[in-house]
Amino acid sequence: MFERALSFAALVVVLTAIPGPAVVLIMKSSVLHGRRSAVTTALGVFSGDMIWVTASLTGLTAILVAYRPAFEGLRFAGAAYLVYPGLRLLFRRDGSAAGSEISPRTAGRTGRKAFGEGALCELSNPKTLIVFTGVIPPFMSSSLGVAELAVFGGALAIEGLRSV
Repeated sequence: MFERALSFAALVVVLTAIPGPAVVLIMKSSVLHGRRSAVTTALGVFSGDMIWVTASLTGLTAILVAYRPAFEGLRFAGAAYLVYPGLRLLFRRDGSAAGSEISPRTAGRTGRKAFGEGALCELSNPKTLIVFTGVIPPFMSSSLGVAELAVFGGALAIEGLRSV
């Protein structure tokens, strides 16, 4: 058990070191809106991970993997979600160019919006689904099952939050 947990911990460190859409979103939030917004976005990502843990525990992720149209829908929703903020930044209505100073309109962004952005980014990320369906199960023993999945999934979510 200890060897499996240690191997999983090493894998989690590697997985969280590789930047994905959530990390890019948190960096964008930090640059455009400050540290507070970045932390709130990271908490949204964490809550998205915890929803994935719950979905794994209830078997929903297995259904998404088994039913190809559902998985493809999630994949395309994730891609669309990543394209949308990029296009919004490129074509801002206030006339400022991307990369220019923060406008007063964007400086007052609400915490709810930052949290929602983070959660939606993580929930629409197919990589996260693959981690919960293909990466975590090999580390689980057959005797503990659900409890181990909850611990491993929670550890992954906590490490992702900690690494921000």
